[in-house]
Amino acid sequence: MSAEIVQFLMAKYTSSLQETAEKDQNPIPLRKIFEEIKIVLEQKIHSSIGIQTRDDLMDCLYKLNDAFTECQMLSRNRRKCGLPTCSPKELFFLVKIKRELYKIKEALIKNVPAGSTASSSLDGQVERENSEHSNYATADTSEYYGFEDRMEEILKLLQQKSEDGLNRIGIVGMGGSGKTTLAQLVLNNAEVQKEFSPRIWVPLSQTVNNQVDIKRNILEHLLQELGEDEGAYEQTMDTSIHSLLITLNRQLSGKKYLIVFDDVYHINSWYEHLGNCQLQIEECDDRLDYGLPKGYGGGIIVTSRVQQVIKRMVGVENLYQLSAPVLDSKNCWSVFIAAVKKHGVPEDNPTITRMKHEIVEKCYGLPLAAKTLGEIISQKIPWERRYSFGQLRHSLDVSNGDEA
Repeated sequence: MSAEIVQFLMAKYTSSLQETAEKDQNPIPLRKIFEEIKIVLEQKIHSSIGIQTRDDLMDCLYKLNDAFTECQMLSRNRRKCGLPTCSPKELFFLVKIKRELYKIKEALIKNVPAGSTASSSLDGQVERENSEHSNYATADTSEYYGFEDRMEEILKLLQQKSEDGLNRIGIVGMGGSGKTTLAQLVLNNAEVQKEFSPRIWVPLSQTVNNQVDIKRNILEHLLQELGEDEGAYEQTMDTSIHSLLITLNRQLSGKKYLIVFDDVYHINSWYEHLGNCQLQIEECDDRLDYGLPKGYGGGIIVTSRVQQVIKRMVGVENLYQLSAPVLDSKNCWSVFIAAVKKHGVPEDNPTITRMKHEIVEKCYGLPLAAKTLGEIISQKIPWERRYSFGQLRHSLDVSNGDEA
């Protein structure tokens, strides 16, 4: 029965895509990603898949059809209402949907036969998307406008002397305020690269509270970044968390390390009080803090949109607040233009020039909003001959942006 459901859901998805392309004046949001996923789906449908894989595929198709319907509704509502401005809620709705789509695409690619066209063409893109969150070295610091002063402030905090020889900084701010950007800039800074080694980036946005697997994943990630042989602990899955912590402590001892725990959302007692455990030593030896040696001038940076998370991980005294507006109008425009130019649209494009004031207002001083609007509008510009200026303006949120 599941095979029939898969075929039905696939037919529904492909026909919806085709119908939208033929009838809708405006492309729906994120259309390019939907098209890319269609390629992977067709590859999977024509390959030999088992029952379990078929059930997973069915689940992906349900989510995919739901996401496509939501984007259709957003596009139609915006066109129907003809609203001249875009709300932050709608903007970040697109960001959320985009992330869900990449999760679906990644899940599908994992089971596409190796060497297939779909696998080879899209695998790299998913890897790049993931690396943006897991590898600070991918940051293009030349386009991070307006963060120089904040970066200098963080550098000063890192260079302060602490009682136990370990500096802690917690960067907190709303979604899109540039917390990850700021942390990336710090890790890419030339002075930091000379002074701190090793430097490790730990993405925690997908962690779930109080799971042993999360503890193991974090520790194995840290150890792999330190060059520890994967086989030493992967072949022995009964290796205790405490044993991994001992190995981590040994690898970091005597080193002026810098570790960033990025986008922490859940409060987890296992990684509370980093570098500042007030419990008895026997109560700390299975917590992450146990693996982080003090006294060598190292540092820990945590980013989160939840202030309580920061307070419990590094202490209220180490909180660094990113309050909106993060960027002034000039820097918002610079971020927007950088995003537009990446898609081959010149900054002196007359449509963009006429919309400058409105675009800056829509950014609300948030770097992610400026970047997202730039990518959305840059996808819209090739269509501008088919639209009046007014139509182009109020459809900012429903364009063919694939990077919202």
